[in-house]
This record gives sequence, structure tokens and C-alpha cells, in this order.
Amino acid sequence: MGQLDRALTVNATLSEACYGRSNAYRSLGDLDKAITDFNQALRIDPNHCQCVVRQCGQ
Repeated sequence: MGQLDRALTVNATLSEACYGRSNAYRSLGDLDKAITDFNQALRIDPNHCQCVVRQCGQ
């Protein structure tokens, strides 16, 4: 997760990094942070394929 944190520090508009970190937080059981990053990924790129699929419950 450190690399994702660094990527977002350099460029906070990387939807892939937000999405990846949301999955890392989810696997750690930190759902609040996971949801925050997931929503940020969607704000950056509303057409982010993986986010859209996950949002639909797939």
C-alpha cells in the first residue's frame, strides 16, 4: 500500500491508485477508508470500469 500512497502524494488524480488502495483497505477490513478511496476514484474518473462494475455489485 506504500507505493499507492506515494503515487497519490505525487498525483492525487490517479484513479487506478485510488481504486487499488480502496481494495487494499477493504482486504484489511478498514471499510471507511476503502469507501473513501473508492468514491475518490469514481470522482476522478466516473467511467472507471472496475469501479462502475463494483458499484453495481458485481
